[in-house]
Amino acid sequence: MNSWQLIFLQSRANHGAYDGNRLPAQIWDWPQESWFQKRRRYLREATSPKNRPEMKHKKRNPGRSFPQD
Repeated sequence: MNSWQLIFLQSRANHGAYDGNRLPAQIWDWPQESWFQKRRRYLREATSPKNRPEMKHKKRNPGRSFPQD
């Protein structure tokens, strides 16, 4: 029997003997200043509208012009 099968057999959903309510409480928090968070902040700052150069407004999709009768 592999470890996953043991885990599922011991789960509360399968009426197993595992009693997670008696485990010691653990204080947990999200990681701070991880590489991912720093990278996300950098990309947000780099792509924010205030950091983009000013561009003259052009029609982005002028569409198709039709001759006037």
